[in-house]
Amino acid sequence: MTEHMTAEMIAAKAFRDEGAELRKAAERELAEARTLRDQAARDRHDIAEAEAAISRRELRLAQLNEAALAEREKAVAAKLAEAKALLAQYSADRHGAAIALQQINEREQAERSAA
Repeated sequence: MTEHMTAEMIAAKAFRDEGAELRKAAERELAEARTLRDQAARDRHDIAEAEAAISRRELRLAQLNEAALAEREKAVAAKLAEAKALLAQYSADRHGAAIALQQINEREQAERSAA
């Protein structure tokens, strides 16, 4: 009967040892899972902060760009008006020069004909 008890005791010890190993493995897995959960929470927090910062920056840029765009549009309109005025002046000057050349040409022809 002592042998039988010893076999039972050996089996119980083996089960106890196996249970202890399983418990250690479960504790390691639980610790790893908690670490991953904490890291994921930090990542979500970091992403939320980054997205909020990006949204604030985009809003600020949009506000700045709207004001800058209005100023640029005014400047472009002024430059366009100036360019149109210069083009009109150039066209008038060119027309005047053409008339002057034609008159000079006619006068020279008249002088040649008279001579």
